[in-house]
Amino acid sequence: MSKRSFEFVEGSSSKFWEVWMEGSEVRTRYGKIGTAGQTTIKDEGDEAKAKKLYDKLVAEKTKKGYVEVGAGASAPAATAPVAKAAKGKAFDPKKYAAAIAKITAAAKKKGFELPPGATAEEIEATEKELGVTFPDEVRAFYLTHNGGSSDEVYNCNGRYLLPLDGIVGQWKIWKELFDNGTFEDNDHGDPDEGVQEKWWIPEWIPVTYDGSGNHDMVDLAPAEGGKLGQILDFWHDDDPRNVTAPDLLTWLAKAKWTEDEDGEDEEDDGEGSARRRFEVDEKFWAIKRDGASFTVKYGKIGTDGQEKTKDFDDDEAAEKEYDKLVAEKTKKGYEEVDSDD
Repeated sequence: MSKRSFEFVEGSSSKFWEVWMEGSEVRTRYGKIGTAGQTTIKDEGDEAKAKKLYDKLVAEKTKKGYVEVGAGASAPAATAPVAKAAKGKAFDPKKYAAAIAKITAAAKKKGFELPPGATAEEIEATEKELGVTFPDEVRAFYLTHNGGSSDEVYNCNGRYLLPLDGIVGQWKIWKELFDNGTFEDNDHGDPDEGVQEKWWIPEWIPVTYDGSGNHDMVDLAPAEGGKLGQILDFWHDDDPRNVTAPDLLTWLAKAKWTEDEDGEDEEDDGEGSARRRFEVDEKFWAIKRDGASFTVKYGKIGTDGQEKTKDFDDDEAAEKEYDKLVAEKTKKGYEEVDSDD
């Protein structure tokens, strides 16, 4: 069922409300006009019950004075905020300028000149096609840089930082699979807290691509406890849906800009275990413990991948978690291979 959008503008109030159905789920998005708002999802168990709730919610909103706008449009509420953004009224890009400048400088230090930004109209068109509203930090980044390269270069944590047309192209691939029922009940993900237990949903927007169907996604429909715009590490054939950063700019600030192809550029640098490396299909996962902390690296074989470090209160706790993670990976089919470390 297509999305319907309503607005309530009176006195100091300036609010929007959207509603649509996906199977037995009734989804709403609401908030102050000019913001990304919040999303709720209610699963009624079957489409008949969902339609009943849908009609009830629409009746309640119209009774409260909400007026339907943009009838028939795919994403009317997204259009209004972006139009204001184009005029510089909905948000101030200067708020994010310092953070983006650091990202630009980090890439340049590694030899990468990030491309010029997209126009506000191009961002608006992208949002309309996806049926979403980007968080301000995403809009600010793409106004400054339309992705990470004008060519398909896997230079951002071993992945290609997508331009707007690349985002749309990758999203459409997943949307077609979603619409065709490829994910069946779509409830078999293994999410972090604050992430919906789904394999994929249309509100997960790919912003990177590794050439093998894996991405970093901007989450525009977090579960309870999550944050709108949080970044998910997404593998097409592996069910964990991990939160790697609270927002795009924080994620990019920690990104590693490199085209190194060996994926093993670190050396054993002190006490603790030697690095252990595991592989399955086209992916690698490596771990090295150093006292009360350990570092893991993971990604597509042939890339530098991504890296995370976790600290613990003592060596025993770190070793226990280390052993647990190794056991989980081997259970999933990862096989240990020789490491140069």
